[in-house]
Amino acid sequence: MDRKRLEDQLAIDEGRKNEVYRDTLGFLTVGIGHKVTPVDNLHDNDQVSDERIDALFSADLDAAITYVEKYIPSSYNDQPEAVQEALINMCFNLGIGNLMKFPHFLADLAARNYEAAAHELETSLWYRQVGDRAKRIVTAVRSAGVPSDSAWQPEAA
Repeated sequence: MDRKRLEDQLAIDEGRKNEVYRDTLGFLTVGIGHKVTPVDNLHDNDQVSDERIDALFSADLDAAITYVEKYIPSSYNDQPEAVQEALINMCFNLGIGNLMKFPHFLADLAARNYEAAAHELETSLWYRQVGDRAKRIVTAVRSAGVPSDSAWQPEAA
């Protein structure tokens, strides 16, 4: 897996904000999609340094990778690189609990039935809510994760 490419994708998908704000579900969020926790000791409209954003992002990405490797190894291990990145991107976006609510998608990945896996995503509420991110992930899965697929690469905002 190309961590730098994944970091770049997530930064575009999530955006980067130095000010604590409420996301679409009302959760306090900062940086690159970091859901604020009590340990963060942050409040609405607080300002956060770039260094702190980078540290939070790195920890959040490490957690997403660990969760995917631990909880869905049959769909992750030995998959093409872009499919691994797609799974981690989804975990970062949804959390591992919500990613696990895609059992048919995960089973199709484990069976390497990429067309069926892509179809499972395309017919989900998540796909309709997430927009371009979902389209890139589906393209990566459908093409069996060919890293050179330009459709997987997000365009700079």
